[in-house]
Amino acid sequence: MVNKSYEMNFCVYCGAKLTARNNLGMPKSHGARGIARKLRHRGKTRHKKGYVEKRGKIPISHKLIERPSAANIRSRIGDWELDTVVGRDGGDVLVTMIDRRSRLLLAQRATGRKALPVLETLKAMFAKIPHEILHTVTPDRGKEFGRHGELTDQYQVEFYFPNPHAPWARGSNENTNGLIREYIPKGIDIATITDEEINRMVWQINTRPRKMFGWKSSLEVFWSEMFHLALQFKDAKRSNLNLRAIARRTFLHCIRVSEIERISLNQ
Repeated sequence: MVNKSYEMNFCVYCGAKLTARNNLGMPKSHGARGIARKLRHRGKTRHKKGYVEKRGKIPISHKLIERPSAANIRSRIGDWELDTVVGRDGGDVLVTMIDRRSRLLLAQRATGRKALPVLETLKAMFAKIPHEILHTVTPDRGKEFGRHGELTDQYQVEFYFPNPHAPWARGSNENTNGLIREYIPKGIDIATITDEEINRMVWQINTRPRKMFGWKSSLEVFWSEMFHLALQFKDAKRSNLNLRAIARRTFLHCIRVSEIERISLNQ
């Protein structure tokens, strides 16, 4: 009796008959690629040379190479990296913004990963960030940021997009999202997480000592830069700058939890 788990093939070089495994005797599924999906590489196919990705493209306003040098060298606060953290498929997402200079995290829930709910969340976040520290935004090429032009028109902030599949261009954001995954693992329904829990997470990440800053936290570095910015404005005779108001509008809306009651902003 012939074992149907094998099939006969011919060598393309010498014409010899070869016995090949026929999918381990399992019925082939061309849609799910059968047992190939059980392998370590999941049976993933590779694109041919010269392949051009045509899926999910969005119109972009600026390429990353056009971003100002001050943002590239992280010499000021106000240049932000932008991304979304996904929980359960089709559920709520977390919109995250990272200041490139201080690595300060801002995070807020969006009701989905579509362009409209992400746009509404970003409008709420941008409205609380003073114009003085909203210089540039560097998102990924996700379709959820397809309506970034509306934010540019409303808040006069330019978006600079890296090349597709280049997460290293937003390294600070990717690293912080890794920290967030310690609190929100993949597959968790973000809708079940309260705003207070999100705020507490943001507070803990922002007050985390960092070796790169001499064991200062992102919050400490941000405050230091804010005071330097205030002094610059004072030297320039800009009496309309209110440091306390800027600080409140910038990050207190994301970290207003019980721990913050110990911080006095009235001193």
